[in-house]
Amino acid sequence: MSEEIKNTQEQSGGSAKSKKIKMVKDSMRATLQEDADYLNRACKKSKSIKVINTLAFGKTASISSVDTSKIVGYRLQNVGKEPIQYTTKIYTKGADGKYVGQTETRTAAPGETFELNRVYTTMFAMKEEYAFTFANGTLVAGPSAMSSENDKIEDTLASFYFRFKPDADGNAPSVYDEGIKISIDQDGAVKEEFNETFGYLNKVKSERATKNERITTQVMMANYIQRLVKDAGGID
Repeated sequence: MSEEIKNTQEQSGGSAKSKKIKMVKDSMRATLQEDADYLNRACKKSKSIKVINTLAFGKTASISSVDTSKIVGYRLQNVGKEPIQYTTKIYTKGADGKYVGQTETRTAAPGETFELNRVYTTMFAMKEEYAFTFANGTLVAGPSAMSSENDKIEDTLASFYFRFKPDADGNAPSVYDEGIKISIDQDGAVKEEFNETFGYLNKVKSERATKNERITTQVMMANYIQRLVKDAGGID
């Protein structure tokens, strides 16, 4: 890659991020103009919720000791004195082997734990009473959340991740630490006890194999060129 192209890409990425930051600030200004009491409500319930475990799905790298399994959600605990409401999708397995989700609002009693995937963790934490702040850490925007204003909303929500709060000495647990990270899969499938929240991660093997066999390099390239010509309005 030439230095000129690299610099152009970096400037483009930086410009997109700057644009997104401006949008975030403008959004805050608009909210404060519409709702003068917003900041008084912000983080009011933050101390009532903790992340107890990170939930990971995927394989471990075989060429190093680094665990590359992807964190797909979190186990949270209501550490407050009042019930906490949360919304999630509950997945059930159909006759065809596919998992179908239905949105539900549930309640966690004081001391109770519950599990959310990354999308629903973000939706839970974005409420002003939490404002991406929990008793033992914060939700942080991933790079893709700040890269473009045209992201799919679900991708943006899923890009946020939890970061543990450091102690007085500046040390913080890692989301991959033993005892914190729980693997929710075994032999490529979601463990039974996690299917209710993460059933969508299961794939119907026969369907997946057939689909992959049909998508060859030639099929992908033909599709790309076809769309390219179509978008260009054809050729003379």
